[in-house]
Amino acid sequence: MVGFIAKKFVWNFKTALITGLILSIVAPLIGTPIGVWVYGGLTGTVSDVFVLWLKNSGASIFTASFIPKIFNNFWDKTGTCLLVYALIKALPRQYKPSSYLKTIKQ
Repeated sequence: MVGFIAKKFVWNFKTALITGLILSIVAPLIGTPIGVWVYGGLTGTVSDVFVLWLKNSGASIFTASFIPKIFNNFWDKTGTCLLVYALIKALPRQYKPSSYLKTIKQ
């Protein structure tokens, strides 16, 4: 998904941020059903405290598992996309492909 976005759009700060936000929702949509089916919604991380709290508050197991994953993925995916943007921007021009140089805003 990230490769498609990077190839289709100009990879700049805004694109990296929006890509991270999209991934922070798409990744839990894919991973939550798997986590619920395989592990019963618990993954052995600190976010399990929130999963149990939400579950005990009346949320479905999917919702209780999905919401903490969004917050975790927000920092993870957005941070990673912004880090990649910063690394690509910091690369010397000689190491960037000519096709890339035509599309990126320096």
